Amino acid sequence: MTYRSITTVVATVVSLAVTSTAMAAIVPIGPPVDLQTLLDTDGSVLAELPNGDKKEFSGFSYAATGDNPIAANINIIPIVDNANGTLGVRFQGGFTDLPGDGASDALVTFTVMSFDDFFINGARLQANTNIIGPPGATGFVGITETFLPGVNNVLLEVFDLQPGLTRLIDSSPLAPTHKLDVQKDILLISGDANSVATLSFVDQLFREILVPEPTSATLLLIAMGMALTSRRSKS
Repeated sequence: MTYRSITTVVATVVSLAVTSTAMAAIVPIGPPVDLQTLLDTDGSVLAELPNGDKKEFSGFSYAATGDNPIAANINIIPIVDNANGTLGVRFQGGFTDLPGDGASDALVTFTVMSFDDFFINGARLQANTNIIGPPGATGFVGITETFLPGVNNVLLEVFDLQPGLTRLIDSSPLAPTHKLDVQKDILLISGDANSVATLSFVDQLFREILVPEPTSATLLLIAMGMALTSRRSKS
């Protein structure tokens, strides 16, 4: 084995280990709700921590083609990344494209809200995209995510393009905001008669920043400083 081959293998193993660790740290913090119920009731899902940080997910919509699941067969689950306390939501269901029927596509949209002194300042997307089949099976599973109209220059992508190209996690910083609109497009393509394109969960996590409101003491100091400046200018 050449040095370059050894380096490639080591880099791949390290990447997979980091990905596995990142996903293993994520756990549910609330019961699942099927997407159809949320659509019928205009309902929401709340992910909340004891420190007061919470994210509300609402305004869901869903449209699907091909072999993808109906809304009643998709669970929405509040989650937390225990490694850093980041809150989010999981979409769990049997997203699939079988051979011979063309591509299968699903579009999910929703709004995420943060509250009080907590602001959203980053987004992370990860999923378990997979092409099932014998060695050499071809296919594609990809998730493309945008945050329009509020954020027009950020796009997240995870994908499994076989043979040989996979990215399971993508992330981006965002300007601090209390509200974020999310559009998630899930495309699956079975590349040949022996392959099945699959996806069983998508994790969506939102990094936050704590920006405390000015305290009464701070406001008093500001007022005193303004008064002193005014006196000096008059004298």
